[in-house]
Amino acid sequence: MPPMSRRLPWIIGITLPLLGLLIVAWPAATTLMLSGIPALLVLAAGAGYGTLSLRWLRLTCPWQAGLVAAALGTGLLGHLSLGLALAGLLNQLSAALLAAGGAVAGIAVLRGTAPALPPEPPAPAFRVVDPILAIALAVPLGMILFAATLPPGTFWLGEARGYDVLEYHLQGPREWFLGGRMQFLPHNVYTVFPQQAEVLYLLLMHLVGDAWAAAVPSQILHALLTIAGVAAAAAFAPAGWPRRVVLLAVGTVPWLVVVGSLAYVEGALLFYAVVAGGLLLRTESGGTAVMLAAGACAGLAGGCKYTALALVAAALPVSWLLAGTGRLRVRLRGVALFALAAAVVFAPWALRNAAWTGNPVYPFAYEWFGGAAWSPLQDAQWASGHRVQMSVADRVGLAFRELLGRQTSAGWQFAAFGGLFAVGGLALLLTRTRRGLFWLLWLVMILLVWGSVTHLPGRFAIVALAPLAGLLGEALGRALSAGHRVERVLGVALGLLVLTSAAIGGLVSTRLLRESAGYWQRQQIDVGHELAGQPELFRDAHVLNQLPPGSRLWLIGDAAVFYIDRPLHYTVVFGRDPWLEQAEREDQAPQALVAWLRERGWTHVAVQWPEVERLRQTYGFSERVTPAFFDELQRRAGLVPVLPEARRGGYTVWELPG
Repeated sequence: MPPMSRRLPWIIGITLPLLGLLIVAWPAATTLMLSGIPALLVLAAGAGYGTLSLRWLRLTCPWQAGLVAAALGTGLLGHLSLGLALAGLLNQLSAALLAAGGAVAGIAVLRGTAPALPPEPPAPAFRVVDPILAIALAVPLGMILFAATLPPGTFWLGEARGYDVLEYHLQGPREWFLGGRMQFLPHNVYTVFPQQAEVLYLLLMHLVGDAWAAAVPSQILHALLTIAGVAAAAAFAPAGWPRRVVLLAVGTVPWLVVVGSLAYVEGALLFYAVVAGGLLLRTESGGTAVMLAAGACAGLAGGCKYTALALVAAALPVSWLLAGTGRLRVRLRGVALFALAAAVVFAPWALRNAAWTGNPVYPFAYEWFGGAAWSPLQDAQWASGHRVQMSVADRVGLAFRELLGRQTSAGWQFAAFGGLFAVGGLALLLTRTRRGLFWLLWLVMILLVWGSVTHLPGRFAIVALAPLAGLLGEALGRALSAGHRVERVLGVALGLLVLTSAAIGGLVSTRLLRESAGYWQRQQIDVGHELAGQPELFRDAHVLNQLPPGSRLWLIGDAAVFYIDRPLHYTVVFGRDPWLEQAEREDQAPQALVAWLRERGWTHVAVQWPEVERLRQTYGFSERVTPAFFDELQRRAGLVPVLPEARRGGYTVWELPG
């Protein structure tokens, strides 16, 4: 470990965000310390399990070893939680035992049951610049931790205040938590996606004993995984200046502040992808242990998001194979080991989906595998909603706007990758090595797949930060070790570009935070003091929770239902709503439609009209859902309008007769 004189500036830089929160918004700092305990417990338990792998990997850098242990261990912890949840055995006791098991494993390894890690060769101190870099990183670190302490649905405007969190990232685990078992939810197709991050949120719900109480710890856990991804990008860079510059470059990207503070999956995906790429570069001969560990991390990335199967699990070994210089047979063996590990680690999600729906990659490949609660109509609607139909030139233009110039409602540039892509372009001039070729090939593959296959959301390309960081670190390492003046000049230029990028990133992140906070200030609410750590405020304020106890609600349109505490049925826009399917039959009388709901125990039906119209104009929605249709049900079948105050939220609510 570095001596205290070199660690002190970074310790100060890390503690600055907490001190700032204590001064500016002390409830957020209190929330961070209290709600951070279960999140840290899960992360520490995962790292404890992961330390068992270190005896085979024999990593020489303590930072790399710790981050690899955290990556592999959180993946194992997620798989153990998945097995217990599917069996209906995940509860507060078993969750506590899982966490304790990780702690025991970690303590056993650290006490010497595995070989001690050899120290990393010393690097130049650069003590003057370390405090400056630490303070620069403290700004985005403070933002991400502050935003993570706020209830889901508070920040950010560019992400519709975390709509996806309320729809499935936390809502799916909440339904499994309440049901006591992870099971197929046909009304929410997104919960059949791989859930490598969400299963850790489910574990947190059982640890704290409540779904809403686990909301903020889940966001803090994802923030910690995002920060671990940034740290891993630096840890696998060459020691010294390159490592510091990579840390600054990646740590100040505004996209990470936004998505990292929500209970999303992109931060965890980036973490696993960075570790997988870094491990691959540790071997040219395809060493068994390293290739298996790298493949396992790629499989974990695929478990976070389907797209990572192509962007990480497929693109990484191909890049390594093409950039390698060893014997082809040896490289092919290494790729086979990598693919085997990735397939084994991803397999639980495919097997779960096959058991639930008959389709291991549900809802994709419907024409080959089919899928329960899906149909050709849903498949066509899904394809239409996620397909960008435009010319190649227009598609390239949209990709550039997403990456380099996405506009927020305030008209500010959302400079997610702009500075880093400029840095990466200059780094190509310096990178004429096998390692540089590896990073470049991976970056090109990510951009090609993202730009041609997906519907081009910018956050899907966050994984590009991994090869960009590697390219930057390799270029700086070459520039500093070369004796040519031209390369040294280019190295200085790279450093200046990173500083510029970091400054822009800090300004953009600050603007985005102020924009989201301003939304609440206009409603005379101070988010830092009045909302931090209190998701129950959103639950208590939800107008549909004013329905009488015992009510059972059939909800149409709205799918962001995390804060509704009444029993309800909802359907995401791509799903099949059984009642609406009944309504679309021409022979269904209004009285029969109301009787269909009443016979199944539902007492109320509600429609959120603004959401219905938004979905109708984007993804498509049933044409049957109109005010005229419900007026007819009210007139002929006896629906009774209730809860007039719900109209403030765009809802119309009716009570069923009888």
